[in-house]
Amino acid sequence: MLALLLASALSSLTPLSLPSAGGISTEPAAPAQQKAEKFEDLKLTFERAAVGTDAEARRVALAALAATGQPAVVQAIHAELGRVTEIVDEQSAAAQRSRALIERKQILMEQWKLRATHDESAAAMLERETKAVAELQKEVEKLDRRLAVEEPWQRALTETAGGVLTALGADKRKKVEGELVTDAGAHPSLPVRRAAIDLLGAVGNLESGLALSRLAQGYGETCDKVEERLPKMMADVRKMEARLAKEASSQNERFSQASYDQYDAVKRDAAELRRKATETAGLVDRAARAAAQAISRGAGKELEEVGPALLRSWKKSKGHGRRAVEAVLSASRVEAVRGLLRAQLATEAEPLARAAWIDALALQGDQACIPDLLERQLVDASWLVRSRAAAALAKLRSREAIPVLIARLSLEEGRTRTDVNTALASLTGQNFRGNVELWQRWWRDNEAKFQVEREVPERTALEEAKDAVGVSFFGITTESQRVLFVIDCSLSMNFSMTPKNNPTDEPGKPFDEPDESKGEFSRLTAAKRDLEKALGGIKDGGLFNIVCYAADVWSWADQPETMSPESRKEALDYIKALTGAAGTNIYSSLEKAFDMAGAKGGSTWVKPAFDTIFFLSDGRATIGLSTNSEEILAFVRERNANAGIVLHTIGLSGAQDAELLRRLAQENGGQYVAR
Repeated sequence: MLALLLASALSSLTPLSLPSAGGISTEPAAPAQQKAEKFEDLKLTFERAAVGTDAEARRVALAALAATGQPAVVQAIHAELGRVTEIVDEQSAAAQRSRALIERKQILMEQWKLRATHDESAAAMLERETKAVAELQKEVEKLDRRLAVEEPWQRALTETAGGVLTALGADKRKKVEGELVTDAGAHPSLPVRRAAIDLLGAVGNLESGLALSRLAQGYGETCDKVEERLPKMMADVRKMEARLAKEASSQNERFSQASYDQYDAVKRDAAELRRKATETAGLVDRAARAAAQAISRGAGKELEEVGPALLRSWKKSKGHGRRAVEAVLSASRVEAVRGLLRAQLATEAEPLARAAWIDALALQGDQACIPDLLERQLVDASWLVRSRAAAALAKLRSREAIPVLIARLSLEEGRTRTDVNTALASLTGQNFRGNVELWQRWWRDNEAKFQVEREVPERTALEEAKDAVGVSFFGITTESQRVLFVIDCSLSMNFSMTPKNNPTDEPGKPFDEPDESKGEFSRLTAAKRDLEKALGGIKDGGLFNIVCYAADVWSWADQPETMSPESRKEALDYIKALTGAAGTNIYSSLEKAFDMAGAKGGSTWVKPAFDTIFFLSDGRATIGLSTNSEEILAFVRERNANAGIVLHTIGLSGAQDAELLRRLAQENGGQYVAR
């Protein structure tokens, strides 16, 4: 096939002699025409080879096209990159989801192995799930094989485009990169737009980097405008969700089709707006990363001028646009930029901005900022700044930070005390859970010889330190005294914590109800028991609340409540009375949580009412403005961007959306546990 394709391409290179006939020239084609025809034939050969999977055919066709040295080569490669980028993104996401599901099933299988020795039903379930895991692993292997073909091709395309650009003269290169910038901002195909951004990041120059930075800001402004329209539309959606929940409770747990159709119509426009916001926010992040990549290739005086120019843009921006510039500065691994960020950190007054510069310097491994972190940022009035400073010192693997952090423990309380202890645990491999005396004793015994490891070591803890913990919920601990609990109260929460015949809550199969005679209890009972214990860790004077969700979302109290003997009793009574209802509205529950915390997004820090959220779910989103994981994650990123709330996640049952819960925790400084 390859030989035929090349033969076809080469045959077009010979001059054409046409027989003399009325009005038809017998002269050979002009050189320019021959050159154009040759290029079009090679381009066609490249396009045919590209859609196949023969690596050698692709390589030869790409090399032949690139050898022409034409500026149009880059556009041809860019079009193919759009196709390949979409494939790689989709296949990677699918493989990630399948791996998360395999991991969750393997946890359940370990439980069945223990029961299989005395329970035949468990043995049967173990056999069935073993087969299911084997099928999932085959699917992952298939996806990985496809990626093993497409990812090298993606790299080859990018490298070849870079080589062609380098060989072009300055004027031609500028024109080609300008066309890519235009495509990155306005091409009707989203994959092609993404590919243009990635290509400019991979092979573009300093000028392209600045253009990408401006593009990221522009996308940010668009995203802000879209999000401004969402609250009103969401209010209408919530009204319909409340109506559906009311119907479900009065009509034997079912919605009327008419009500659901009306809800679907109300939701459709809002969901489309949410999708557009998520898509645009993704472009902001992509363009910012690519801009930093391209800028890092700069040199000389021009590069030194980039930092101040970006900082001026940052000061004029807000919302997503401002965060885009922060991302560019954070990822631009250039000493001139680091020096600028250190200077900005020393003079910046706004806490959220200081937190951003601290994160940026830590990301770049800037050891020169450590003295300022120790002397000023770690004692700042804002708990957000102190928290980020502690995390940065851990990321920078600073040995001199250890005694300073130990000293801070006795001065901190609540969430920041946990954050300082976490930084110490990361640096030392020890974990004395905020117990200052034990930390001081350990440092006296080890200071002379201790060296910080470059990689974060596994943590150890003394038994005597275990009581130095405040709130503990399903094994996740925090000393925070400003905690919000978000609890799944969907119907499936009424089913057994012990996985039996239908652990994944598969539709059309009987659900696993708890057999109390065997000591089994429901997921909701497990949640209630742990929630009651967790409230015991909140001292009088602490702030707390409980948000519940099914199809609708509701809360124990309308506002954050202060813990007292009376509020504790009322909350415990409320917990005991919780029951399951239809639907799993993850999006609206998180919206309610961040609304209650006072975290509404923005460019400046507003101290939230809660600094820690525990989110519990036993299933996947089935109702709400969006049931799409990427859109839910994007929404939380927007709301938490200026709040710094830690989000811990707990998944119950084999039906939980393990990938969503894991990423919610990872992206928001929390922990994820599965039960």
